[in-house]
Amino acid sequence: MRPIASVDEYRTLVKQNKQRLGKVRTNCMLMPRAFARPASAGRLSFAQYEDGLLVRVDEGAYANLYYYWRPEAPLPHLRDAVPLYVEETGETDAKRRAFLEDAGFVLQKRNVQYVLARDDWGECVEGTMDEGYTLARCTDEALASQVVLLWERRLGLADIPLAHKEFLAQGDAVWCALDPSGELAGAIWWQDAGKTRLMRHIVVDERHTRRGLAKALLALCATDAWQTGMLKVSTWISDANHASIALHEGMGFCATSRVVMQFVAE
Repeated sequence: MRPIASVDEYRTLVKQNKQRLGKVRTNCMLMPRAFARPASAGRLSFAQYEDGLLVRVDEGAYANLYYYWRPEAPLPHLRDAVPLYVEETGETDAKRRAFLEDAGFVLQKRNVQYVLARDDWGECVEGTMDEGYTLARCTDEALASQVVLLWERRLGLADIPLAHKEFLAQGDAVWCALDPSGELAGAIWWQDAGKTRLMRHIVVDERHTRRGLAKALLALCATDAWQTGMLKVSTWISDANHASIALHEGMGFCATSRVVMQFVAE
């Protein structure tokens, strides 16, 4: 693959290929500006085929793959030094799943969107946790590094892209749960977009589960969202993560019809 040096180059490539291919299908729902950081860091590259354009984002131990493809054409089998991840929306479209499986990708996770509106927050305002634990905004660089390591260990490669690590290191939207000795026990990370708070990840160290930390972090994040003018909070949960689903539904979150499937090719 060849490098893409800037967002403008990315925009030009996409435009040219849409004109070349006519009608295209894509798994890319990101705004062009989302590629600014990886492009400037030399982590963005592309390849053109007769029937499509592939854009690869290097995330260190793996790579995300985006494509613009002629609808009826197959996706070629790809080889890479690291696992390739692809996200697709709309599980009801069996062709989308077959399209990727035929190219050697395997369905790894099916994520469902859950949403909570401010007016539906109800009485569940506070989350209780065991005595001795405290919640604090992550403002220390060393603590931010610990948060990243915890996420990597508990959630896996696909959940922590390099750009997200850089964001986490800033600590602007990360709250931590600390154990009685002051050590990291859990964390929640979010981003605000318009009037919606996007809760990216919530994770608790396996040594500190069943102490009310996840609920307390979630309640803090939502309460802070309402106080800062947000109208709703949104998150994505794997349909196999029954504990997280129960936690969120117990606090008023409702599943929507939006689904994202994550595929991987080793």
